[in-house]
Amino acid sequence: MECPLYESVFCISKPNKFPLVSMLGFLLWLLAISKNWPLKAVSLQLKNCPGDYFLDLPTYICFPSLKILNLEGFLCVDEASMERLVSSCPVLEDLAIARQEWDDVRIMKISTPSLKRLSIHPNVRCPNYDQETELNTLLWHEYLRHSGTRWELNVLSSLVEARVYVEYDIGLLNGISNVKHLVLTGEVTWELGVIIRDYALPTFNNLKKLELYVGKPVNWELLPNLLESSPNLEVLIFPETIEIFNFVGLPGELYLVEYLLECGEVLDRMTIYCYDFGRRPRMKKKMEGVIDEVLNFERSSTTCEVVFFA
Repeated sequence: MECPLYESVFCISKPNKFPLVSMLGFLLWLLAISKNWPLKAVSLQLKNCPGDYFLDLPTYICFPSLKILNLEGFLCVDEASMERLVSSCPVLEDLAIARQEWDDVRIMKISTPSLKRLSIHPNVRCPNYDQETELNTLLWHEYLRHSGTRWELNVLSSLVEARVYVEYDIGLLNGISNVKHLVLTGEVTWELGVIIRDYALPTFNNLKKLELYVGKPVNWELLPNLLESSPNLEVLIFPETIEIFNFVGLPGELYLVEYLLECGEVLDRMTIYCYDFGRRPRMKKKMEGVIDEVLNFERSSTTCEVVFFA
């Protein structure tokens, strides 16, 4: 009795004991069994390995039923192998790639009309590379990248959610400007501050929900810029604790602190580190008045504690 193989997970933890001569042979074997059993989800994970398993695809290969593909721990021989792999899955909807150190892909091209979810996790020690993505149906995109990657992202209005966990550039930012749900970490917000100095932020007309999380301290000064660029924003989510550095009491800073306190319904603690004015007693005296003003701001959270380090 034939039984469809809907999901297959191949985890290779000790390659010296694995009975495969090459990844090419492994993929050809997968192709052979997929003729009888339609593979719909495949997770290829190479763990605790010395990094000598290369993904080298034949000229023609096709997985007509594959919708989910997770690649972890493989080195691609070249850009053509990666491009052939993606194009060999005509109904692929979910693609996750964990890139490895020193793979040979410099330009990652991803173009498939069916893809809805894309996650790329490059190794922090990978050489610089470019990513070119042309997707018309993408709904969910997760970015984890290292400095040096250049993005060329062409995504239409179908993109619903984007999660950005590390540095990025204006090309990626323009590419995700149609999202309805955007997630940024603290490290990303500092990078965004640099981008704002050199470029104009795109307008996020469709953005309804913005989430800010702390990896490093969040660059809260850019929040007004984000809000101005998000005219239809309905939900703003930020951490239960907020840290603000080099606070000097400028009107823009006071507006930001007041806004965060008024909107932070679940805010537990706000810690403000004031700029060190050293031997400038007049500025220190002025800062005392600013601190009193901030402590009198209304707070949505009755349990929120505001702490100053002057």
